[in-house]
Amino acid sequence: MEGFFGLLACHVGVVFLLLVIGWLVSSGRSVPGIYYGIFIFVLGIGLFQLTYVVPLCIWLRRQRKLETLKGVMDAAIFTFLLCVGGFVLLTASL
Repeated sequence: MEGFFGLLACHVGVVFLLLVIGWLVSSGRSVPGIYYGIFIFVLGIGLFQLTYVVPLCIWLRRQRKLETLKGVMDAAIFTFLLCVGGFVLLTASL
């Protein structure tokens, strides 16, 4: 469970960063600009996740911490499914 909650804690920082980036992109724009900011947020979490989850999984595998690795992979899959759901809702509303 430590891998699951550890990765979710990392996601909190990434979500905050992406919210700031999305707000900066969409500030001062009309309604399509707001959708563009949300689009950056939904796709950005998946791209940022690749930059730190894959190396973390490789490192945990080399350290033989397989239970932690399972938790990290579960959290990554959970995040991916949430992002896919958000992307589907976003594109369906356009």
